[in-house]
Amino acid sequence: MLLPLGFLGGGVASIPLQLLVVAGGASGAKDRGSTAGGGGAGGFFEVTTGNYFFTFGQTYSLVIGGGGAGKGTEGDGNNGSNSTLEFHTTPGSIGTKTTKTVYGGGGGSESSVGVAGGSGGGGQSGGGAVITAGEGNIGGDAGGGGAGAAGTNNGGNGKASVITGTTYAGGGGGADPNGTGGTGGGTDGSTSSSDGIDVAVNTGSGSGGKVRDIAQGIGSGNGGSGVAAIKYPDSYPALTITPSGAATGGSPVGGFRTYIFTDSATIEAG
Repeated sequence: MLLPLGFLGGGVASIPLQLLVVAGGASGAKDRGSTAGGGGAGGFFEVTTGNYFFTFGQTYSLVIGGGGAGKGTEGDGNNGSNSTLEFHTTPGSIGTKTTKTVYGGGGGSESSVGVAGGSGGGGQSGGGAVITAGEGNIGGDAGGGGAGAAGTNNGGNGKASVITGTTYAGGGGGADPNGTGGTGGGTDGSTSSSDGIDVAVNTGSGSGGKVRDIAQGIGSGNGGSGVAAIKYPDSYPALTITPSGAATGGSPVGGFRTYIFTDSATIEAG
């Protein structure tokens, strides 16, 4: 009998994975009369080769981080939330799982240096530090960092996924002077008399800073929640995902199954 590829380790089959995990983007700062930094993008982690496996009969947890809430009162923006994914690093393993944490973006600052995060938030005097090297970029003066580039006054550009072909995790633009949001969904900085624009969900992008002298309730928009994708050869069976609405895709296309996750889920292989 022919066994599926990955049938290793005590007779237990495993699936070799390509992975994308993006964390939640941060919100921009709110300031009454000077520069307000844009929110940093969520961290961006993608691998298309390496030791990442799901073992048949095992369940794995995926958490999609939310975007940072918009800032209606004066102060720094709110960080995005982390995204996490469990997997095994040895084929056929049923032992302890490895958890990958991808860090949420850092909030923009209304007074000094942007907040640290998956990408740093923008600030009046430079950006925030990147927590995890290689998964984001520093914020600027005053744009938030993006997954593909550091911030300037504009938000740093996002990064295109090899797995999905979509660009995610752009930084939010700084405000006064107003900067543009980075590619991938970052929104612009603003001094208008209306609330800042919320970032689209499942982009991992940061929202623009907001400067407004009056009406403390007028603030920056929400950062964008994260997203994840899992791709593997279609010689392996479909995943069981709970809740089923957390992901789309999974049908064989071009020799692979690709799932895009827009919400947290439990995943069972085999």
